Parts: sequence; C-alpha cells; structure tokens
Amino acid sequence: ALDVWTADPYSLISRMRPGMLHNKDCTRGYSWQTRVLGQLALAVQGQGGKDALEAIHLILHMNDEQQEDVTRQLWDHKFYGFKRENIVLISQAKRFGYKFNPDGQKFIGDITSPPETSGSGFASMQLNWCPDAFMLRADGVAQPINGTTMELLADKGINWMVSYRARDLCLLNRNTLLDLNFLAQALYLHERNRHVVSTQVILSEQLSLARNLDSMVMSNGDGNVEMRMVELGTPRMIEAVNTARASFSNRFASGLHRYIFHVPTLKQLLASQHDFRPKLRLREGLVYVHLDVADVSSIRGAHAAAIEVRTRPLLATMPEDLDQLLGLVQEQDQDAHLMKHLDTLRPPVMRNMRVPQQPKGPRQGNTTVVFVDDSVVGLVAVKMALALARPGKDAVHVVTFVAEPIQQEYGAELLGRLMEKISARPAVEIRTDVMVRGAGSLLDTMQQYLSSWGADLLVLASHKLAMANANTLIGSVAIAVLKRMQVPVLLVTPNAMKAVDQLIDRRQLRTMCMVEPWGMELLHYLCTRLHVRNRGDRLLLGQVYSTRTLTRQQLVSVKRVMSDFSLAAEGHHVDSVQQVVMDGVFEEVVKAEADEQQVHVVAVQMHPHAKTVPKHVVNLIRKCRGGLLFVKQAPAPARPVIRPS
Repeated sequence: ALDVWTADPYSLISRMRPGMLHNKDCTRGYSWQTRVLGQLALAVQGQGGKDALEAIHLILHMNDEQQEDVTRQLWDHKFYGFKRENIVLISQAKRFGYKFNPDGQKFIGDITSPPETSGSGFASMQLNWCPDAFMLRADGVAQPINGTTMELLADKGINWMVSYRARDLCLLNRNTLLDLNFLAQALYLHERNRHVVSTQVILSEQLSLARNLDSMVMSNGDGNVEMRMVELGTPRMIEAVNTARASFSNRFASGLHRYIFHVPTLKQLLASQHDFRPKLRLREGLVYVHLDVADVSSIRGAHAAAIEVRTRPLLATMPEDLDQLLGLVQEQDQDAHLMKHLDTLRPPVMRNMRVPQQPKGPRQGNTTVVFVDDSVVGLVAVKMALALARPGKDAVHVVTFVAEPIQQEYGAELLGRLMEKISARPAVEIRTDVMVRGAGSLLDTMQQYLSSWGADLLVLASHKLAMANANTLIGSVAIAVLKRMQVPVLLVTPNAMKAVDQLIDRRQLRTMCMVEPWGMELLHYLCTRLHVRNRGDRLLLGQVYSTRTLTRQQLVSVKRVMSDFSLAAEGHHVDSVQQVVMDGVFEEVVKAEADEQQVHVVAVQMHPHAKTVPKHVVNLIRKCRGGLLFVKQAPAPARPVIRPS
C-alpha cells in the first residue's frame, strides 16, 4: 500500500482509479511531502523573506514505517529551504491489536495482527515526552533532542503552533496553505477571551458532512468542545447535539482538524494522559485503541474557540476526492515558481565520494564490507567478518568514514590501529578504505560504497543497541542501516564477543535460521554464502509459535513451512540440519535456545512489506549473544521525475 505523505500523488491516483491520468500532462516524481513543504517554504518566504524562512520551525509527526522515507526526502531535498536545526521529527510506533481470550476473560495483544497508530492524541502527548523527538545531524543521522519538544519550543520563545493533518488538501493550495487570517483570529481571541486552542469549523444543515469529517463542535459555556461521532450515540449526547444545533440556527458545527495552540498553555494541558478519552476501533475481530487530539478542547483551561470558515474543506479520505486532488496537483505543475524551486531541491548526484575501482574480471567469492568507527565493538565486527570469510575465495573490506578530506589521515590511523589487533588472519583478501562523506549523508555514502563494490554482506557494529534502555533506538545508525540497505546486514554487539572468539577457534559455523513463510531466500543465502560443505557447520531451523493460540489449520500450515525449509536445507547438502520449535516470548526463547546450542549467528528475514524493525526483533538484538543477520527483499525502483514534453 502507498503511504499518502511520502508517495507521489500521481501514483496514488493511478492506484486508486486506473485510467484517470490517461492523456493528462503530469510532472511525476515529487512526493506529497515534497510538494507541501516546498510550497510552504515559498509561502513563508513570500510573506516574510529569507529571515522568516530561517526562523520558522516545523514539527513533523509520522509513524515508524514512514520515518525512513520522511527523513530521506528531507535530506535529499535540502530540507526544502528550511533550516535543518529547526525541523523536529516525532515518530509514533504502530501497535498491534487486541483479541479477546475467552479462557482468561481478558484482551491480549496479537503480534500477528496488522499494526496501527494510536492516533493524533497520542502524537500530541509525545510533544511532552522525552526522548520521542529527534533532529537530523549534519551527517543525516537521527539525533534525539535534549529534553521534550515543548521544552525546546519554550527555550526558543515559540508561543504558537499551527496543526494540520497530512490529508488536508489545503496544504496543496498556495492560497490556503499559509492561513494568516486563521492565525490572526486565534491571536485576537486569546488576547480578548484567553482562548488557548482554536479550531476551524464549518456550519452545515447536513449531518452527512459532520459524519464525513467525523467531528461535532458544541459549546460548553466556557468555550467549545469537539467530539467524534462515535461518542455521540447515547440519548444524552443526542440531546446535547440537538441543543447545539439549535444554537447554530439549525446547523451542525463540524471541525476541520485544523488547530492553533498556545504553546505555553498546551504544555500544561498535556500533563496527564487521563484527560484523553480512549476510542476503540473494531477490525476483523481485533480491538485497537486510539486517542484523539480533539480531546484537548475538553480539558479544563483549554477555552477552545471555534472559528467559522465559509469554504467546504477538501480532504483526501475517499476515492471521490481524487478529482479535487488531481486538479490541485496539476495546478502546482503549472506554477513555474514552485517547479523551479523544486528543481533546485532535486537530490544531487554524489560526486564528492571517490570509490576505488574494483578489479576487472568475474568475482570468485563474496565481498564482505565492515563499517567501523573508533568504538571497541568495531574490532569484534572485523573478527566476525574474517571468521565468516572463506579462505581463497572471499574478500573483506574494512571501511571508515570521515567528513572532510583533511580527516583522511586520522581515518587511516584508526584503521591501522584496528588491523594491528587482528592476530590471526585467514587467507582472504583484506582491503581498508577511508571514505570522505563531504556534503552527502552518512547513509547515502555507505549505500554508494556497497553498491559500487557489489557487496554481498555488510557487517556492522552497534554498541548502542546492546543497552537495555529502549530510548536509545533514536539515533541508532544500525537501525537506520537496517531500514535503508537492501544488502544482507550482520549486526554485532559487545554481547557477541564470546561467540566470535569461539567461531575463530573452532572454524565450524553454527547458525539459527528463523523459519517464516517468506524466509526461503534467507535459507538460500545461509546455505550458499556462509555455510561451507564438509567443514562441520551446523544449521538450526528455528520456529516460534504457541499451540494454545493457533487453530488446527494454522498449526498444520506452520508445520508444513518447517518441513519445506528442512527439505530445502537438505537439498543444499548442509552438513547438519536440526529443527527447533519454541513456545514463548520470541526474544526470550530464541536467545535461550541460541545460548544452549552455542549459535554464532541468528538469521532473520524481514517481512517483505516491513518498513521498520519490529520491537521483538530489536529486543532480540539486545539480548542475543551472537551476531544477528538480516535479509530482506529489494523493493521496486523509484520512479524518476518525468516532465511532460
């Protein structure tokens, strides 16, 4: 499925209504994010000049599956003209649904269910949490901000925040994107009546509009309260709606999901999560919990103001809205000023990094690349790569990155000290490279190196992921690499030191391949790239499931998958194959079995549609005492920018 915010609107239109773009002139290749933020930058600069553009701050809320695309587009398009230091990003993890357990008479989490976000209310509370927010460093890597987003805004003297949802089509209209009248009205109402929350509403006699917007705004004497339609089904609430309707001349007031908040007061309003009213959503027998930012209007002290707009809002929520979307996007295509601005923001071709040319002729073995820095665990990663390399066939590249050419000498000294600590070196080709990142991001530079050498495996050290604190995920280069790179990645933490030493001493590899219906590619990689026939290597086929929660048909299916993996492994003539079935918490049972079997590498194939690293896999990285190998399928190539002739 396409993500609306990070996808090209034309791709969305083509997917939803094939044939709609026939004989239409379309400028493809610009995502919804690029069009909105590029146009916002022009609007801000048009109102206040470059000083305004450098002073304005942006907060981008996203889910964890969007994070990689959002941050990459920001970097590739030079932050659309905004200052990098003024863009705050907040990622919300998708959560699994709950299903009812009749035996225990309670709801339990179902990790096999499609995950969903917890809503805009949860996102608003993240403004007050630490360290949920991050920025991008000068090398393009995420870095948690110090403190909370609210504290950051207060330190910078920011008093007002405007909030829109991504599907609001006013963001694609240059005349409505920067609504100064809305801001002026909110400031006036705050000064006159101490309103700290303002929302735009539209009055209509049609209840269907309120249902489409999923919003009803009513007065509570001290201000206004916005509620969702699911909350209005009781007799008392129906009576309240009729009373509110009478006060608006027999019309309904519906909110447009556009808000202006007084930042200092909002920090106090968001102090407790108990002020939010959880809303339950039922989907295919599963229950999901959502929180809504509209609940802020009912918190004591909010004094919410409702500001009427005359124009019916345009929202990309249904297929019927595609006509409006197409008209707005084509209008942008005809805006020469906007198109020129977007042209200047095109991702640059990386010319700053010179990758040494590989020798001509066919390769005989694998090319393993190890990215290292000055951390101690980098030595463990190099040892792991050399231990896995097949003598006389494979090549190992040990690479470090520096920002400027003047730092190359320091990088060479770092690699020299590192290689001096390698006492036993197998008969494999070893190459060391110091790469200059220059203006490119660290991840882009890594990716170009891997692509230039046609790497078969990336070995990466991570000290941060071995820490027990879950908050350290933000800013982890290893997690960013797992999301970005398509080449198999082997993560090594300080916990793997003993396993690496054992592998070097015994020279017999023990791997555990986690069996999943989509993981046959992983098994093939292990058998053909890492395992060596007649060396005494051992392959464990691991599967985690619970016989108590699976139906009989599901149980037959998972057993069939294990049987298929076993037959495939035997077809590769692996020396020793053993099946291991585990029941319990994924990371705990896998870690315990790997310890007992003295496994050197646990291998996991990412789900074909996964855009993030699942929580149970992250927990396994932290707990595992060996290396963690990740393999994923390559996505379809992105479409380039194509201008109509």
